[in-house]
Amino acid sequence: MAFNVAAQSAQDASVDKTSQSGNTEEGLKPWKEEFERICAQTITATSLTPTELQALIRDSDHLLKRLGKVKDPWAKIYIFRLKKCSDFFKFALELNESKL
Repeated sequence: MAFNVAAQSAQDASVDKTSQSGNTEEGLKPWKEEFERICAQTITATSLTPTELQALIRDSDHLLKRLGKVKDPWAKIYIFRLKKCSDFFKFALELNESKL
């Protein structure tokens, strides 16, 4: 029984370290939710106001900085996708400004 308690404590400690470094699903959750919020707006980007598009571009830039610090190999894929979303927002902003 003492072995089980020690093993559980060691397992809990490794989970805590992994979550802090961002290598587990739990550690990734905050930025994944932000990623989904930002990139979900590409569907309606051409109908957004310039202010909304600028805010999404700014949010994308902030998230890109955060993702650069994540040690998960999957973060590179999200960085690539987020850059594409940001580029589309910039395109939509230019398109919107050319209409005016």
